[in-house]
Amino acid sequence: MIRTMRLEDLEQVEALEQQCFSDPWTLDSLRYELEGNPFSTPYVFIDDQDQTMIGYAHLWITFEQAQLANIAIAPQYRKQNKGSILLKHLIEIACAQECETMTLEVRKSNQAAIALYEKFGFSPINVVKRYYSDGEDAILMGIGF
Repeated sequence: MIRTMRLEDLEQVEALEQQCFSDPWTLDSLRYELEGNPFSTPYVFIDDQDQTMIGYAHLWITFEQAQLANIAIAPQYRKQNKGSILLKHLIEIACAQECETMTLEVRKSNQAAIALYEKFGFSPINVVKRYYSDGEDAILMGIGF
């Protein structure tokens, strides 16, 4: 089940953020996305059987533009099509909101994520030099609807 994130999800989301990323968002950042950013709609992906958090995502929608700000799948659920399910859901939301495009940034070294995005039709637009705090470049990718 994919649903809108709730305040009570934040501790699990933060733990998953720490597991998945070398430069994780802080609890304050996650709370801001939930309560303070008027353009952000965060989602959680919950296992229907045991209510475990499979993953989460933050989608920013401003007018006709959607941006995938963050997406994560718990390590134990990877390579099970869960990332595809969550990304497809986000694309459907962007289309329902009449967005014309969707963009994201991804680490240049994250070949698994790049392959997932390409599977859904995203293509490279630009390279953002030293985008991440460790100096790694990001690939800006996008898709039109």
